Amino acid sequence: MSGSQDTARYYPAIILAKAVIKQSIRQKEFQLILILMILLLGTGLIAPAILKNEGAQTHFFFVNFGLSFAFFCAQFLTLLAAARQYPQEFEQRTILPLMSKPISRNEYILGKWLGTTLLGIIAILLLVPLWLISNTITLHIDNDIAMFFQMIALQCLAIASISALAILGSLFMPFALNLGVVAILVFKGQAIGQFISNFFDGKLPSDATQWISNYFPVFRYFDLSNLYSMGEPPIGLSDCLLRLLYGLLWIAIPMAFAMFGFKRKAL
Repeated sequence: MSGSQDTARYYPAIILAKAVIKQSIRQKEFQLILILMILLLGTGLIAPAILKNEGAQTHFFFVNFGLSFAFFCAQFLTLLAAARQYPQEFEQRTILPLMSKPISRNEYILGKWLGTTLLGIIAILLLVPLWLISNTITLHIDNDIAMFFQMIALQCLAIASISALAILGSLFMPFALNLGVVAILVFKGQAIGQFISNFFDGKLPSDATQWISNYFPVFRYFDLSNLYSMGEPPIGLSDCLLRLLYGLLWIAIPMAFAMFGFKRKAL
């Protein structure tokens, strides 16, 4: 009985997530994903002509480039979709009719996060298998299937983290500023943390500089494309669990702040 009550409680969030996906699919960004699918498939199928006399290192670069490009596109699509959710509804005044319906503010945040996260995962599931299938056919690549699933799982976690950060930022920053700030955190977070550590080196205790730098996300932990492209075996269970825990923290903390902030935000 409690299970059905929980399902009913979060049902508005699921409805909202579906609406987010439908709305995002109509945007030009998702149409770009379809174009990229065709380009990736075409590039993968003509790989033998391009790499006819090249060695394994070139094959590795080719496969890794395609994977990195597919992951970047999925992450940026998620960032665009999540960053525009609240500002767009606030500017168009559609949030007031929406919040007058039987949906709580927490369900609103949860639905927006779930919809934009699923959108990014859909992009990954469209782009990555298409790229790998075409390369498997043409280059006869036979990499570890367990490593493949680890790579996809961690990328999905990265997508969920990006969505959470962008949803949080959208409550307090204009769209363009939020897009820029979250993009810097996602793609240059590790470099910023390292810069801060170097800048305060010797000026503050080492524990303090490390504590400050840890506030910047390191999305490199979610990227196994290099290892997969080189044909490496799956990472160890403890390593995988630590990466999963790291990702869950970067989902839970921004989501908690977003729910807390939205409850106190005037519409």
